[in-house]
Amino acid sequence: MTRSQSILLRFGLFVLGVSIITLIFFLSTKNTEPSMVSRFTWISVSLMYLVLCSPLMFFSFVGRVGSFAMLLLGVGLYIILSIVLVILVNGGVVAEFGVALVAQAVLFVFFMALVYVVYFGGPSQAERFASIKKLQSLAAALDMKVSDLPDEYSAVRKILSQINEDLRYLVPLKSKRSVELENKIVENLHFMGQYCDSAVLGGGNVSAFEREVKNLQALVRQRKAL
Repeated sequence: MTRSQSILLRFGLFVLGVSIITLIFFLSTKNTEPSMVSRFTWISVSLMYLVLCSPLMFFSFVGRVGSFAMLLLGVGLYIILSIVLVILVNGGVVAEFGVALVAQAVLFVFFMALVYVVYFGGPSQAERFASIKKLQSLAAALDMKVSDLPDEYSAVRKILSQINEDLRYLVPLKSKRSVELENKIVENLHFMGQYCDSAVLGGGNVSAFEREVKNLQALVRQRKAL
């Protein structure tokens, strides 16, 4: 799945959820004037839905550990506290609609602050993705070199195309294993760049080149699976 297809799918799922919530609201309040408690409940449900969708929307921008774990923790806490608040309002414990609405707004603001910290806190986005961008640029440069080789390298071109697609979806990680794999991928890309230069001069071996590219693909998929 390409990046644009992934974004389109996520947006489609989000719109579908909004449509379902809107439909249920209109069906449940048809021909009746919703009470203040009902309005508050539906406002809370809408905000909870936005919060639940946040990991889906922000997954491409934060790592799978650390910051993303913090985001998931924030989602869980917000949902729990919001549900408790809705129960208190519906049970009459919190009778003032204004107080309940302010409390819900405060919870949502705190969650948005957490999202800001997760996304903008620490190193800049460019710094977080610097190592990934390096892999992508090296792979793209190798792909351009291979495109100048004879037709017998078509299998190599196909594998490199898939490698470039896999690299597009890598997220920055801080684990020792991810750093080791990225360093190996860089070494392999540099080596194959030199091999490609030799192949242009007629000194390459198609089978050996294809074997090395498959080894590179295995490394990239190991890194992607982390």
